[in-house]
Amino acid sequence: MADNGEIGKALSELLFRQREEGFIHASLREEMRPFELLKRGDPEAAVLLRQSLEGGRSTGTLSPDPLRHQQYMLVSTVTIACRVCIQGGMAPDVAYGLSDLYIQQADRCDEPRQVIDLQDAMIRDFAARMKALQNSPSYSPHVLDALDYIDQHLHETIRLPDLAEHVGVSVSYLSALFVRETGRSLSRCVREKKLDASKMLLAYSDFSVTDIAQFFAFASASHYANAFRAHTGRSPGQYRRENKRRLPLSTEIVGNYN
Repeated sequence: MADNGEIGKALSELLFRQREEGFIHASLREEMRPFELLKRGDPEAAVLLRQSLEGGRSTGTLSPDPLRHQQYMLVSTVTIACRVCIQGGMAPDVAYGLSDLYIQQADRCDEPRQVIDLQDAMIRDFAARMKALQNSPSYSPHVLDALDYIDQHLHETIRLPDLAEHVGVSVSYLSALFVRETGRSLSRCVREKKLDASKMLLAYSDFSVTDIAQFFAFASASHYANAFRAHTGRSPGQYRRENKRRLPLSTEIVGNYN
């Protein structure tokens, strides 16, 4: 591992070489402009970032290998993107989960162009989700707190008394507030959030329906399958066949505030 002296020497040599070659990094304002657009849900962010990747004049060289260079660029881009989107209201587990998925996909790319195309799709995905968040209804702090608690405990049996205690109000008050603001009961919201999150595993993993039912703390596989059909109009197996994807998925499931 290089010590500070070696790093300092290497930095001096790099800066000298860049000056000799006329290389100029984009300003911080220029670099952050696409992410400001992304935070607002504007797909133009993908256009600006793609131009930066394809131009290559203001991004520096992260690796002499073109494929690895683009992979490193995607990692740095999604690192900023997910944090900017969290600041804009995206649920942290959604942002970090998407970041993991796209990095894993980039690792499997064979050509630089594939990584550039993947980053383009990634930024458009983040932008679309941010746009959807802006169109979401506004909720009171109690309801937002309850939704956050549900998202963080999707893999457990969620008891309404525990949820109300976490929020700091009575079950009856929270239940009435929830119906008034969301149009759904608390128990229905918990069930539907679990079912929606389970779609990720059906589409992106090979876990069995029984495993998925247990993962989300349903009483049984049949209970999960019946609830899934009532919610989507399809069985878990039908949904998997229609939506099977090639992206790898870790054991952590991403949720959503909506």
